[in-house]
Amino acid sequence: MPNQPKIVFVDDEPSVTKSLERVFFDTSYRLYSFKSGEEALQSIPDLEPDIVVSDQMMPKMKGSDFLERAFELSPLSNFIMLTAFPTFELVVRALNEGNICSFLTKPWDSGEFRKHIDQILDERRKELLLSDLSAEDANADELRHRIQMLRIQVKQRIQGIIAKNQELNRANTALERSIWDTIRIFFSLIEKKSDFIGQHCVRVSKMAKGFARYLNLPAEVIVETEIAALLHDIGKMALSDAIIDRISQGLYKDDEQLLTFHPLIGQYSFYSIGHLHKIGIYIRNHHEKWNGFGFPDKLTGEEIPLPLRLIQICNFYDNLINLQFKHHPARQEKTVSNLRQEAGISFSPEIVGKFLLYLKELEELKKIEQNQEKMELYSPEKLMEMALQQVTDESNAISDGDIFISKNYTSAPHISVQPKLVKTMFTNLLRNSVESIHAKGSISIEMSVTEKYLKTSIQDTGSGIPDLLVNKIFEPGFSTKGKKKHKGEGLSEVYEALRFHRGKIELKTTPGKGTTVSIFLPLSSQ
Repeated sequence: MPNQPKIVFVDDEPSVTKSLERVFFDTSYRLYSFKSGEEALQSIPDLEPDIVVSDQMMPKMKGSDFLERAFELSPLSNFIMLTAFPTFELVVRALNEGNICSFLTKPWDSGEFRKHIDQILDERRKELLLSDLSAEDANADELRHRIQMLRIQVKQRIQGIIAKNQELNRANTALERSIWDTIRIFFSLIEKKSDFIGQHCVRVSKMAKGFARYLNLPAEVIVETEIAALLHDIGKMALSDAIIDRISQGLYKDDEQLLTFHPLIGQYSFYSIGHLHKIGIYIRNHHEKWNGFGFPDKLTGEEIPLPLRLIQICNFYDNLINLQFKHHPARQEKTVSNLRQEAGISFSPEIVGKFLLYLKELEELKKIEQNQEKMELYSPEKLMEMALQQVTDESNAISDGDIFISKNYTSAPHISVQPKLVKTMFTNLLRNSVESIHAKGSISIEMSVTEKYLKTSIQDTGSGIPDLLVNKIFEPGFSTKGKKKHKGEGLSEVYEALRFHRGKIELKTTPGKGTTVSIFLPLSSQ
């Protein structure tokens, strides 16, 4: 039928375009799919589609560049960007240059996606009908002008919303800075009162944060866990110096009674700070038990919030390992049995099981760091995850969500490697990508198997490398980062690690747009 709406999908992943087509399988819409912007641009002038839906992260031509050129070829079309990471800069550029009418995020809800497309097509029909009624003899240029004016009005409204969002972002940034300043002040009180307790809180916070990441919890939950763990013992600051001194040696009976009040005192410290109210609740309840026999509120089971369950087990573990007082007299070799005994009593059995796996992961990482020479069959995916964990710990940009990480490990096999060398190589490549991104951006990690190699590609949306410097970046001591941390040694170590494993490297970079580094490790050690 000549009046059937035409929709174009552009994505380099065939599975994505097939999924998009399935959303509209029972409609009368004519659907066209293309695997690249270049391919779609050849057909758009003839198709004159009603709607163009494009992915942003495509290898040769980014979606924002494609939509800008597509608008020039078909200005009456409606353009939608599909992205997993809609940065503020991307939104502004797309609205100003690509004439985007809306953004949709991956993964999408099929029902909402279809409803959104239907609404756009309905508005498009109304625009065309109004134009026809108002001027039946209007030529194509006049019609184009009317529709363009409508788009300009919509764009102005959207830009007004963006301006408001900018204002809110500035306010939120100032608020976050104020909250972290408050947290630092509170922790300084703990350190000033007792360096012993301060060190304990730092260890528990670091372990709880790592455990939360190991469980792939949302970023906001990880932050809450980290803060509450760091400040969980702040109520002990109300205790006398004599009691504080006896904590590591053994408390008197009266001391133990006073100690039970410290969670309540800790919570009271946060009553006047509304944005830290939840942290205060976690501090209040960090001595609850899974079986309901803790204090002060006798919470049971899943009444105890998940971040708190993580903090509790990390607190218990640190006491077992580092504190030798009568509450936890166990020696280090008995920690696993002690943890198992507390499953279903003090802690969630599920959390205990996952924590024991996390401890094995830490032990394995420790062995890797100590082993410098031994070749062994190892999972490159696991080494990449360890490297990513380390770089995430170093970079607030990842923790705060300013840098979005995507991963695609396609059946990566175990290969014969020197684990420490490969882990260090991955760490340096990731670190280099992070430091190339000056504000918001993304890093994509992919593993795939070729005929003879395991290929690992790390693609970033950073500043790229000038052509004159590309041949120098693997030289020892060379750096494009000025005075930044880890200056100069990273990429030369990558090169040496690849030489040792008889691998190879490919680099593609575009100044101002980003870099893709692909390393190839032999599938066989022969």
